[in-house]
Amino acid sequence: MLVRLSVWMYTAFECSAWTAIGVTALLTATVLYVSLNQLTKILSGKKKTKEKTRRFNLRAALLAVGAFTFVSMLYISASNTKTSMVQSEYASMHPLLRMGVSVMLLFDREAVVTDMSRTHQDYQEMKLTVKKKSLHYPQSDGFVHALDLRTNDRDEGRNEWVEWYFRLMGFRTLRHHGTEDHLHVSLMIHDNPGAL
Repeated sequence: MLVRLSVWMYTAFECSAWTAIGVTALLTATVLYVSLNQLTKILSGKKKTKEKTRRFNLRAALLAVGAFTFVSMLYISASNTKTSMVQSEYASMHPLLRMGVSVMLLFDREAVVTDMSRTHQDYQEMKLTVKKKSLHYPQSDGFVHALDLRTNDRDEGRNEWVEWYFRLMGFRTLRHHGTEDHLHVSLMIHDNPGAL
């Protein structure tokens, strides 16, 4: 809910990533709070929850959503990045992509991000055509809007699951062979909508 609604708000209403994340974090915490209250009623067998329990559930919901959002903005494990340089580029990636990757990593701990930020020189060194509008470049909002995920030496069913996950969350995906087979995931930007 957190990722999908954030991406939808960003793409449909052109609001900033931080506005989209803030609004959907509050909505997600509300849904979690209501769910915790319902679960408490079921487990206790009572028709109403106590005020103290409702306060605890509210704090738990806000803390869980807030902590996840905060950590997903700042951290990716070294085991989930190809190199320490890729790991250090994590903060340059768009916040919605960071959050999307963080949720995916909850279900696929072996996924590896192979690339995020690039320059014209990177394309030349890889002996690829230099792209003028690549979302791997920092965009007008200051963030990189693309990442590549390793697909080699992984179960093909898992690769397909990851691709469908990102599509369902509202991201663009492209399985292609640049230097190697990989999954390219990107988030559109309104002032450069055709770029991948």
